[in-house]
Amino acid sequence: MNYLYAILALGLLIVLHEAGHFFVARWCGMKVYEFAIGFGPLLFQFKHKEVEYSVRAIPLGGYVRIAGMHPEEEDANDPQGFLMSAPWKRFATIFAGPLANYITAFALFLFVFGYWGVPDRHVQIRQVEAKGQASTLGIKQGDYVAAVDGTAITGHPARSLGQHLTERIHQQGEGKPFRLTIQRVSHSKEQPPKQTSSAASQPSATSSPAPTAPVAPPAVSSVKGLAGTQEIQIPNTKKQPFFSLVTFKPRQVILLGSVGSAHPLAKAGLQQGDVILEIAGQEASEPNYLFRYLQGDAKEKVAVRFRRADRTFETHVAKVQQTAPLRKGLRLEGQEELWLGAVKIEGNQMGLREGDRVLAVEGAPLASRPEISPNEQLLVLLGRAEKKPLKVLLVRGNKPVQIDWPKGLKVSDLQWNLRPTQWVLVMQTLAGSTAKQIGMKAGDRILAIDGIEISTVEHLLAALRARIYKDVSIEVERKGQRLSLKAPVAQKPSDWKLGFQPQLDFPLARSGLREASSRALQQTWTWNVRIWQGLSRIFRGKEQANLTGPVGIVNMANQAVRQGAFFFLIFVSVISIHLAFFNLLPIPALDGGRIVFLVLQQGFRAVGVDEKWSLKIETYAHIVGFVLIFSLLIWATAGDIRNLFSR
Repeated sequence: MNYLYAILALGLLIVLHEAGHFFVARWCGMKVYEFAIGFGPLLFQFKHKEVEYSVRAIPLGGYVRIAGMHPEEEDANDPQGFLMSAPWKRFATIFAGPLANYITAFALFLFVFGYWGVPDRHVQIRQVEAKGQASTLGIKQGDYVAAVDGTAITGHPARSLGQHLTERIHQQGEGKPFRLTIQRVSHSKEQPPKQTSSAASQPSATSSPAPTAPVAPPAVSSVKGLAGTQEIQIPNTKKQPFFSLVTFKPRQVILLGSVGSAHPLAKAGLQQGDVILEIAGQEASEPNYLFRYLQGDAKEKVAVRFRRADRTFETHVAKVQQTAPLRKGLRLEGQEELWLGAVKIEGNQMGLREGDRVLAVEGAPLASRPEISPNEQLLVLLGRAEKKPLKVLLVRGNKPVQIDWPKGLKVSDLQWNLRPTQWVLVMQTLAGSTAKQIGMKAGDRILAIDGIEISTVEHLLAALRARIYKDVSIEVERKGQRLSLKAPVAQKPSDWKLGFQPQLDFPLARSGLREASSRALQQTWTWNVRIWQGLSRIFRGKEQANLTGPVGIVNMANQAVRQGAFFFLIFVSVISIHLAFFNLLPIPALDGGRIVFLVLQQGFRAVGVDEKWSLKIETYAHIVGFVLIFSLLIWATAGDIRNLFSR
């Protein structure tokens, strides 16, 4: 029965997609022959206002047959046909399908959040010492911290260095000047200096290091000892804020925490503290990239560009056939850095240059963190009390309570315990997986990975990527007991996931229509951004494509049904967004491809090209696109079936 619900729900999404095309085509005055629900043999049909409505045997979608869709058809010149309609009407008809799926997703999110409530991502006060500062302020056990000075505590799956920089500058006060610490790196393609002693292989920080000495990146406590650094006074007036002077370029790099003397990197001249910038001409964004490019024929070499102190070098590292020697004696750390992009004339006059690396604001270094939990965000926001008093909004029961937080009160003096209101649970461990081997069980609540608090699936995936190059420590809660598990390094760079199905566990807070609508709109947009970011990582080679066909989607929908109506409707909403997004891609045979050809036709018409030729080219392109998409669908479905039988 669960599979039937899943099939009907997914079929309904496609029907709604086609209904978008149908209703807009009728509204635009186009002649529609048939609106079909399903495919295959006809079960029954009826006719209403010259349109045949039919139900067919295979309930996996549907279609709309509009007059004059192709130039080779007999009705291509029908004045009420698709091709003879105004361009804006054709565009509206094509775009209506994806739009219907977006509206469906929004409506489902709105129903879920309005009926069950919105996920509560606040921070709860678990315990308050009777005579502590928190108790004195009026904070009580069970309170939820909702906001600090109007900034909501929601948690962020990712915070860039640019956001940290913005926060640091605003902490100084709007319009107030500040000191910006930057590092100016000299570029060189010469070979790196050779190690002459064991002491030379250790990173050092000194006020005037030799240009060839390896220097570790700045510690959190100090950045002034790093070579090539200088402090620049930024006026940051209201008329000329700092962010109007420059643009920023975030960049991912790899830090060598340690490297054995027999390692291929060490033989090529790299040392502890060096920062790898590029591998084989590609940005070194993740440690697994290093293993990917260095594994191969031992006769080959890979160009590696790296930074040491305030200079960059280029060297060539020999490949190895096995991955194990690459990991032995090597410790890597993925980091994000922030560089100045374009600098305006006023910024140049202050001493800023394009390519400068931003290190600190007022002596406080920028911290590169893969994610920040609601608890961590609260602590950052409360740190502002060093400069000014704060207004802290609490939720007690269903009523808001405002606390006046005095200036100078430190978080460490509060004597309270916090806990997040959202966790990731282990729903199921897959047979033969690393999760099952290390003793992870269904129902385990994942608390932290390598000390990083886990409160979302994004947090989980970001923390698990460390398995590409080292063992990771996993803390879980099982029946009230806290356990520590050890996950070994991934045998292959692509096998960093543990092999279990995660499930979010969170309380729901009842909300009004306004908040439910806002959250529904936010979720619809957020999933679009996630899909785009995922595609971007795949095309840049940062992730492998994981194709799922109809069989796999129905199987996932079946699992969502078993979790309850809330999770199932959320899942259907997400699938509806995927359907809309991918249909808008500029690929022939998809709605996005048709929109592209519609725009091109108007361009051809403007320069006098015969429209019949452009229509024929479009027809052939759609045929080729359909064949490729159908082939890809068969391949993905075959993979789904293999996965089902391999469990």
